[in-house]
Amino acid sequence: MQFAYSAKSLRGEATAGVLDAETIAAARNLLRERGLFPVSLTVASDTRARLPAGGGWKRKPRVSKQEIMLLTQQMVIMSRAGVDLAESLQNVAITCRNPTLKTSLEAIYQDVSQGLSFSAAMRKQIHLFGEAYVSSVAAGEASGKVADVLSRMAELLKNEIKLQTALRSALAYPIVLTVVCVFVISALLLFVLPQFEQVFADMGTIPPATTRMLLDLSGELRGRLWLYGGLLVGVPCLIYKFLWTDRTRRAVDNFALRAMVLGEVLQSLVSGRLFVMMGTMLQSGVPLIQALQLCRSAMRSICYQELLDTMQEEVLNGRSFGRVLNNAKIIPVGAAQMVGTAEQSGKLGLVMQMVGEYYEAEGQRKLQELAKLLEPAIIIVMGVVVAFVVASIMLPMLDISSSAH
Repeated sequence: MQFAYSAKSLRGEATAGVLDAETIAAARNLLRERGLFPVSLTVASDTRARLPAGGGWKRKPRVSKQEIMLLTQQMVIMSRAGVDLAESLQNVAITCRNPTLKTSLEAIYQDVSQGLSFSAAMRKQIHLFGEAYVSSVAAGEASGKVADVLSRMAELLKNEIKLQTALRSALAYPIVLTVVCVFVISALLLFVLPQFEQVFADMGTIPPATTRMLLDLSGELRGRLWLYGGLLVGVPCLIYKFLWTDRTRRAVDNFALRAMVLGEVLQSLVSGRLFVMMGTMLQSGVPLIQALQLCRSAMRSICYQELLDTMQEEVLNGRSFGRVLNNAKIIPVGAAQMVGTAEQSGKLGLVMQMVGEYYEAEGQRKLQELAKLLEPAIIIVMGVVVAFVVASIMLPMLDISSSAH
C-alpha cells in the first residue's frame, strides 16, 4: 500500500513524498528510521478506485459523529461490565442500524477474533473513526487502559456534538432573519415598485429623486436579472476555485480572529477545541509530537495550523512551546499562561483539557451574546430599508392625492 507523507527532519527541513508500507503504523516507523517526523500521513489516492464497475461516481457512505459517540459509549459500558472486547464488538455490530458502520464493526470483530489488536483492526477502518481516535486507542492498548481511553473519546465526541448544536442554535435565528430581510427587499424591488412606476407614468408626475433612484434600481434588476443572478452565484464559485489560496485563507483567518467582537468569540471557541482535543489525546497516552500532528490535521484555520507547526518545531528542538503560546495573538492570554505553567509541572494533558473546556464554554457564552446583539440589529436594518422604500413611494402618492383634492 502506498502512503503520501509530509515530514520534517531534526533540523526542521520539510520534505514530502510517497512510500510503500503494509500499514500506516509501518509507514510512520519507516519515516522515523529515516530521521523524519511525519506531519501528515495518508493513503495515496487511487483515482481508478473511485469509479464503480457500472461507471459514474459512487457517493461516499456517511457515518455521523453521533453514531460513533453512541458506539463508543456502548463499548465503554460493556468493557466496564466485564464483557470481552470481541464479544462487545459483536453485540454492538448486531444492534447497529447504519449499514456502513455495521459492516465496519463486523470487519473489526473478525480481525480481533483472528488475533489482530483492536487498534490495528480499527486502523483498517480509519476513514470512519479518524486518525486521532485510532491513535488514542493504540496508546490505550499500550498502557492497558482501553476502557479509560474510550471513555475519554466518548466524552470528546459528546462535547464536540454539543458545541456544534450550540453553534447552530445560536446562529439559526440571525440567519433566518437575514434571509427574510433579503427576500422582502427583493420582493419590493422586483414586484411592488414596478406597479407604482406605471402609476406615476399614467399620472404624468415626475417622482422625487429618491423614488426615481429606487425605480431605476428596480428596472435595472428586472432588465438584467440573469446577469446579476449569475454574478451572485458565479463570483463566489470563481473566488473559491481560483482565488481561495493559502494566502487568501490566511488573510481571512487573520481578519476573523482579530475582529473586534467576532475575534474574541472565535479565539475562545477554536482555542478551547484545540486544547480539549490535545488534552484528551495526551491523557490517553498519545505522544506529544503525534498529538500536535493530529491536532494540526483536524484544524481548518491556517493560522492555527501554522501555530501548531511552530509548537512542533519547538518540541523537536527540545524547547518548551509555552513561549510560542504566549506570543501567539490568536490564543487567549490566560489560556497560554496556564498551559505554560502546566507544561513545567508535568500535568499538561489534564490542564489542557480543563482549560479547553473552560474556553469552549466561554466561547459559547460570547457567541450567544453576539447572536442576541445581531437579532435586533438585523431587525432595525430591515425596518429602516423597508421604511425608506415605503416612504419613497407613499409620500409622493399622498402629495399627488392632496394636489388632486
